[in-house]
Amino acid sequence: MITVAHRKFQKLLITGSNGFVGSHLVHHFLNHTNWQITATSFNADHSGIENKNYQFFQMDFTNPFQVYDVIQAVQPTVVLHCGAMSKPDECEQEQWKAYIHNVEATLHLLQNAEDGKAHFIFFSTDFIFNDDKGLHKETDEPQPINYYGKTKLEAESLVQEYPFNWTIVRIVFAYGKTLWSRDSFPVAMVKKLQNGELLKIVNDQYRTPTYIGDIVGAIQSVIENNTTGIFHIAGNDICTPYDMVKLSAEIVGADTQNLMSVNHTNFTEIAKRPLKSGLNIDKIKSVLNYQPTNLIEGLKATLLPKK
Repeated sequence: MITVAHRKFQKLLITGSNGFVGSHLVHHFLNHTNWQITATSFNADHSGIENKNYQFFQMDFTNPFQVYDVIQAVQPTVVLHCGAMSKPDECEQEQWKAYIHNVEATLHLLQNAEDGKAHFIFFSTDFIFNDDKGLHKETDEPQPINYYGKTKLEAESLVQEYPFNWTIVRIVFAYGKTLWSRDSFPVAMVKKLQNGELLKIVNDQYRTPTYIGDIVGAIQSVIENNTTGIFHIAGNDICTPYDMVKLSAEIVGADTQNLMSVNHTNFTEIAKRPLKSGLNIDKIKSVLNYQPTNLIEGLKATLLPKK
């Protein structure tokens, strides 16, 4: 993680703070900076945090009046918008709801952040790309194959019209320890194996899983260096979900007799998934000296007790 000796004081507003990425952003900045952190979520605060630099607002970001009230109260210098309707199948089934949550809500936040000239940081996805080659660069032409990807791409276009500093970070298959949100993929799958459940895990979809510690560290670096533009944040290792679960089981010593390798045609998924969706991270390595955690070490940090 990059650290700066003399940090400019910041006031961060984080959406989706009860989600996996949002919870880690809150936790990281409270433990690594003296900045003021405002967490927001549709639901009540699940964090249990008591810290003089922390406050929480229950906010429905699809409601422009609530967004206005919260941003006026906080006057953030940085808005970290990671809240979203992010399950592809749900987005495919409820497209209008997905559009409101992922596109219109982003517009509400942008319009209100503009009043205070806040740096707007938007979390996007590898699913804006198709499955022709994988390891996409920031300059590759987007071609989403599901509605979730379409909404995130449209939201990206709104962010790029923001008249002040903006940054789009595209992340892929984030994983790490559970704080107060849902479990990440390897944690959830290991629990199922330990409970003796039969797991059929796809083995022909390739990703670049990203350790959550790398994501939050990169975001701190983006803020401290006032970095703008589009960046991909991902791991170096390319693997399938099956590879990830098998390696996770080996790390914790879980029995794998109930783990089955299948291909995507064995599933009746509502939304299409790219077969090769990993992200190229040469740009962020060059600009911010980003050095991702390798998959084995990331999974050990995720699944094993802290020493």
